[in-house]
Amino acid sequence: MGARGAAVRAYAAALVADLSAQGLSVEQFHWRASFAPSVPDPGDRRPRDRPGPVPRLPSDAPAAADALAGSAVLAAALGPELHDAILTVRRAEAARCADLDPVALTSAVRWRW
Repeated sequence: MGARGAAVRAYAAALVADLSAQGLSVEQFHWRASFAPSVPDPGDRRPRDRPGPVPRLPSDAPAAADALAGSAVLAAALGPELHDAILTVRRAEAARCADLDPVALTSAVRWRW
């Protein structure tokens, strides 16, 4: 068994242990998961079958921060404090990097994350 197989087995063992700790068996997990709502894969539909144009992702940091600020779904999921904190950091990063050319920007943030 290679390193990948060992990693998969370790992950499966951890998953089973976590389920057991929650009082679930693997069979109960599969049963519950089969009733989970599913989101259709947008790749399964031809472009002419889509109800409208596919929305584009923001192309720059300020637009991404504006999109985050306008997302009621993310605000509700994150909670007001975390949503505000992430938004504040993203806007500060956008302001700090606004005047950098692509090479300088890459050099500034390449190894950050």
